[in-house]
Amino acid sequence: MERVPLPEAARRLGVSEMTVRRRLKAGSLTGEQEVTPQGYRWWIYLPAGAQPSHEPSNKPEGADEVVRLNAEIARLHERLAEANQLVLMAQQGQLRAQETLATVLRLQAPQDTTATTAPSQVVTPAAQVSRRRWWKR
Repeated sequence: MERVPLPEAARRLGVSEMTVRRRLKAGSLTGEQEVTPQGYRWWIYLPAGAQPSHEPSNKPEGADEVVRLNAEIARLHERLAEANQLVLMAQQGQLRAQETLATVLRLQAPQDTTATTAPSQVVTPAAQVSRRRWWKR
């Protein structure tokens, strides 16, 4: 192990001084703080022949979580599209069922309504009811 000052350790590792401080805090590097009359000085213990690391040094904390959450969002969007497709199919089936029911009811109704019902019993279909606004009546 070689003991070097923080700026020298950053230069040898090919990273910034702030990254060396982060690695000290995370425990991936070891070092000690020396008290001087001007303040503190960090000494970093590097293995002999330490080479610059090629791992991403600017990777923010939680980046893996962001990637995982983005994948989850994409999966949920796919499920939502599938659910919307099922709703559309159900609505189309419901319309077909209503049309079939209307046809069946029309075929079951008597053909000649004037001979079987008196004029006072004629029912006005809902479509012929006045649809004027209440303030225009």
